[in-house]
Amino acid sequence: MSLNIVIPTYKRPERVLSKALVTNPILCVSESEKEAYREFNPECEIVTHPDSVKGLPAKRNWMVQHFGELFMLDDDVFEFQPQYYGPGVSTANLTNPEVIRHIIERLYTIAKMLDVHLFWIQQEPSTANVQSLQTICYE
Repeated sequence: MSLNIVIPTYKRPERVLSKALVTNPILCVSESEKEAYREFNPECEIVTHPDSVKGLPAKRNWMVQHFGELFMLDDDVFEFQPQYYGPGVSTANLTNPEVIRHIIERLYTIAKMLDVHLFWIQQEPSTANVQSLQTICYE
């Protein structure tokens, strides 16, 4: 399975922190920013949307229409920390992009099996994570 992990980003071509977290990320930028993002992020696939798509909600809607199924990752996420515990499970931050991609793809597979949509993972853990899950997943 090759799930599109897309990073919507705007006005920070030199500061896309999330690209280091996963293998094969796709940066989604406006047409007018394409060259700047290409200069600072040559290792990433870059997909452009029309400059008329303004604001994050409009950009996210455009991405869903363009890619179909995808996973969105904010451009300023710099670490991935598991929030599950058990025997043999480390709570240290994950740094291997292949492992992080695998976790995201497993979550995607589980969401498909449950017939729900998973759009993103909350950037900061909180005691309200269970409540947040209702926002992220819906039928």
